[in-house]
Amino acid sequence: MTAHTAHSSHPHSAAPAAPLPPGPRGREVFGVLRRMRTDILAEMERMAETYGDVAYVPIGRGAVFLRGHEAMRHVLVTEQDRYPKADVFQLFRPALGDGLVTSDGETWRTSRRMVQPMFAKRHLGAYAGHITAASTEAVDRWAVRWQSDVVAIDQAILTVGLDTVGRALASHDFTRDAERFEDAMGSSLTEIREMATSPLTHALQDLTTIGITRLAQWTTPRRWRRYHEAVEVVDEMIAALVDERLLNGHGDRDDLLRLLMESTDPDSGEGLTRKQVMDEVKTLVAAGHETTAHGLSWMFHLLAQCPEAERRLHAEVDAVLGTGTVLTVEVVDEQLGWTAACFKEAMRVIPPVWHLPRRAAVDDVIGGYRIPAGARVLPSIWATHRDPAVYADPTVFRPERWLGDEPRLRPRFSYLPFGGGRRACVGQGFAMLNATILGATIAHRFRFEALPGTVASFEPTITTRPRDPLFMRALPRVSTAS
Repeated sequence: MTAHTAHSSHPHSAAPAAPLPPGPRGREVFGVLRRMRTDILAEMERMAETYGDVAYVPIGRGAVFLRGHEAMRHVLVTEQDRYPKADVFQLFRPALGDGLVTSDGETWRTSRRMVQPMFAKRHLGAYAGHITAASTEAVDRWAVRWQSDVVAIDQAILTVGLDTVGRALASHDFTRDAERFEDAMGSSLTEIREMATSPLTHALQDLTTIGITRLAQWTTPRRWRRYHEAVEVVDEMIAALVDERLLNGHGDRDDLLRLLMESTDPDSGEGLTRKQVMDEVKTLVAAGHETTAHGLSWMFHLLAQCPEAERRLHAEVDAVLGTGTVLTVEVVDEQLGWTAACFKEAMRVIPPVWHLPRRAAVDDVIGGYRIPAGARVLPSIWATHRDPAVYADPTVFRPERWLGDEPRLRPRFSYLPFGGGRRACVGQGFAMLNATILGATIAHRFRFEALPGTVASFEPTITTRPRDPLFMRALPRVSTAS
């Protein structure tokens, strides 16, 4: 870390003597708050560059910005019990219920025990078939419609990404309902972001003991109403999937929904209720397709600026797919290394999940600085992935960073596209498989050109979405494979 090594405080330690972290003071605070509202990603980088890996903003009970692998390890692993999830996660409960993202305590531990085995490698083979079918059908449709057309690549990949996840998780073709689902999910995430960043809500949180959910209903009632209208749409669609299985059974469908409905807790022997199944499916569909689809959209955006990396990608996918090879888990692992590297590097430069908000439950010390109990703690994946102490030219897209021994030589918590610690994403192996198959299938059939003068901007909700449609020119390709 920039200043000191991260360590925890204990009652007998010198924690009270530790100073608060550096950061803006006086009138500078208002500038920080203004920039956080307009571009929090850039502000996270600026805070780290200006004040170091641990920075403090004196608002309410305090806000602490963290960058770097040592601070990340401290909060997510070494002292994770001192940093429970921030209150903002309560706002996700109407959308995701008590799934893995929102639940805590024994509810979370039970869900994790039951869900984690479903993403073991022995199940990924069946998922790969679903992903390949959905990806191939999508690019076949694109080939009919797109002839050097300008397309919103983020929306196109979101649609097919929803279908790949939907088929693997529930054997369901989402293409017909994709627009309705995406509109509802996008609306939900936007309303959550606006409610969570409302200055009035933040001020009242620090002045009262009222929970953020109740405050959001009072301070942003119209947004709360729109949020719940969107949630009802998603609930209706997921309930239809689950109820169809309850009525008709699974048949020969080999998917995650079957595993969920047939699973039992190894400790109690009990299965999941209908609501628990729905909550997990909502969580996995929403989180799974959002992160993968946005990561791939940013990958093609970055590749359009790196011709050599793009040529190498096309050569790899042509050599594999141009010969009719079926994309099994083994083929992906052994023959699509550059494709996977491109996706990993895109998730470093523009991480789909950009921060992991926490709350300091007790006084602590990070990097030699005092973290007061009650402070909002913002471990920034965005800034950590751009840490110049770990990554040379951190804003430059270089997929070769993920080849050879280099990844193993980096500090473990310097790269966190799927979070870290015990709450790391349970489906990260599935996500990489999904992204690599979908990315390779698209790259085999199309290349994408950036439009002159286009500057991408970000809308950080729970994921890093494009603020505006990511328009690119879709150019059909002819495979160079013999």
